[in-house]
Amino acid sequence: MEQHALAFELATTHLNHVGEVFGQTNTFWENYAPETAVAGLNARPDYVGWAGLSPIAILLEDVIGVMSDWPQRRVMWDRRLQCQGHYGVQNYPLGPDYAIDLLGDDDMIFVTTEVPFTLVLRTPELSLQKAISPGTTEIPIG
Repeated sequence: MEQHALAFELATTHLNHVGEVFGQTNTFWENYAPETAVAGLNARPDYVGWAGLSPIAILLEDVIGVMSDWPQRRVMWDRRLQCQGHYGVQNYPLGPDYAIDLLGDDDMIFVTTEVPFTLVLRTPELSLQKAISPGTTEIPIG
């Protein structure tokens, strides 16, 4: 299995498990079991700690699929999430001074930025690289 597909599968499973544990216990835990929907060993309830970083990073990088390499002025979007309507991220930070909006559906990607960069877009059906200028850019993908 290709590494991005595997990361998506593992991330989705992990986030579903965290959601199930929260639904059962009405709290977030210090840590979670790696392969099941239970709190980890010796985990404290109502304590997020470092465990709070993983759902945010995993959601952005592996489920929504957005990552950046700002020294190279490049943003990668690996679109694997199957959902109705638009999804993406708004106000995604680029370096210390900028942010972008990346939104799209099955047919079109919308990119809004104040700074130029290169977008590397991957879906299961296509792969493309495009220079993005300041403003809003529409990219047909469907």
